[in-house]
Amino acid sequence: MDANRQRFWLLADAAHWPWLEHVDHRPGCRALRLASERSLGAMVDDAAAIATAALERLPMAIDREGARAWWEEDAGALLARSHLPGTATLLALPERPRDFAIGHDDVLMVALAERLLLHDLRGRWPDALLPTPGFQAWRVAAAPGAGAWLLERGSGRLARLTGCMAVARPAAEYAAGTFRPQPENPSPLVMRVLDPLAWLAGERPQAMAVAEDGRLALLSWFSDGECRLRLIDAEGMVGAPQALSEVRFAYALDWLGDDRIALRVPGRRDAPVFVPRASGAAASLVASGEVCPLQPDAVEAPFAHRLDQPPRYPIAGPALEPLHRLSVSHLARSGEAATFTPAHPAHPAHLIDSGDQATVWHRLYAEARLPAGCGFIAWLATTADPVPDGIAEWHPHVFGDIPEADLPAGAVPRAAWERLPSELPGHPGLGAWGAPQPGRAGL
Repeated sequence: MDANRQRFWLLADAAHWPWLEHVDHRPGCRALRLASERSLGAMVDDAAAIATAALERLPMAIDREGARAWWEEDAGALLARSHLPGTATLLALPERPRDFAIGHDDVLMVALAERLLLHDLRGRWPDALLPTPGFQAWRVAAAPGAGAWLLERGSGRLARLTGCMAVARPAAEYAAGTFRPQPENPSPLVMRVLDPLAWLAGERPQAMAVAEDGRLALLSWFSDGECRLRLIDAEGMVGAPQALSEVRFAYALDWLGDDRIALRVPGRRDAPVFVPRASGAAASLVASGEVCPLQPDAVEAPFAHRLDQPPRYPIAGPALEPLHRLSVSHLARSGEAATFTPAHPAHPAHLIDSGDQATVWHRLYAEARLPAGCGFIAWLATTADPVPDGIAEWHPHVFGDIPEADLPAGAVPRAAWERLPSELPGHPGLGAWGAPQPGRAGL
């Protein structure tokens, strides 16, 4: 109840809008805005061949100091280059690795034939081989803190590498009375193969990436190159597959911040961005409106394994370039938000219910920023029962600039701008768009 002893209702939180189409709810400012999305257009004709060749390239790796490493076939070794002049041999190998990555504990993990080679970049212990019988790691992704996720391509199985090597002890034996921990290494290296994922028939995993909070994203192909995304949280819970619209044969992914994923798609000069849904329900994702351009000499190859933001992609050299987005983004042309789910009227809805059928609905206010040429229509209806089914008459109310062709027929009420920042007496306003601006921002 306000200062005039009149009851009022507020629509601001995500729970108030159970149905959104081409619209996003921003929790930080408790406001709705048009979704950031765009169309990706047609794929190149030889997308499958480009993606297959890209997957055969070994990803590069970069450490926290910016030094990068790559596999040199002719030398049979991993080479590295830092801020120092010249190229150095990092590690000679007896065979071509399947993949390699640098962990957050500065340990280089190399996937070889049914074994992992661990090379400490700080020289705390000698190289160690960890057998992985029955499991062939094809991709390695460093996990936060230490350890890694391992992906077996043929079966789609995942494994988790945890623990660490014991620091090399002095050559001399300890005296009999010296206190020592038992066991010497309380957290030995262990590789645990997880329960098989429920891959659909014909679905093939292609890439994975780990977020800063420990979530794992898996990219797979289905049917004729259709791409799907799965999220696995830090506790190992697997989310439902999420289809990626207008994308085929994407061959690499990486986290762009905590909640966005960038892809490498054959033939594109940018990296499309998708925002996966955290809910467990299956979904179809539309590309975000963000534009992350690639350098003209970008190589069709996976993103580099890295320890910090932003993602890096390979260019000729070999070298790496950071992936950044442009300051401009694409927005949906129009969208809808509802306090109920139109396709499922029985689903829970957020009702504005006075509890009295004699209620007179007096006025409607909105706090908003409406740029020139933008606006929205609030459609309202009253019912005797708390269900939206069977409503025959909806009443439109126009805010901002709506083209005449999009206006409902007949006389339509239009909102007027108020100089006060809020309908609540003495309130500075709920919006995060600064001072009121006549006809554009405020109440």
